Amino acid sequence: KGKAKGKAKGKAKGKGKAEPAPFVPVYIQQKVEYRREGTTAELSPDKQALFDFVVEHCNVPRDFENDHKFGVLSGISHEDRVISAYVFSQIQPKVASEAAAELQKKVARHFRNNDWALAAGCVDLYASET
Repeated sequence: KGKAKGKAKGKAKGKGKAEPAPFVPVYIQQKVEYRREGTTAELSPDKQALFDFVVEHCNVPRDFENDHKFGVLSGISHEDRVISAYVFSQIQPKVASEAAAELQKKVARHFRNNDWALAAGCVDLYASET
């Protein structure tokens, strides 16, 4: 009797139980020199502002670090990978609009030119207008 009762308790869904965190292959990430979120000390203020904007205004999947469709992990940081996914429209804004689509195009243009200051300026302007 005790076993069945215990199993029933464990199967209750949506009652304060957090979804388990996705598996993170830390050993592989270390070998390919991937830098996990928050471990990149050399982010410029402009790049940090862009990353913060994307995380706040876009749907970054929970399993982002494990999903190969967002590109390789070799020699890149989580922050750079998120920005790249945004620029290449692999992650979308939480609120779709013409303004958000236009912003994504502008940021992509500045990204290709490696002009982080202009990219950050675009997202700052967008954030202040919305």
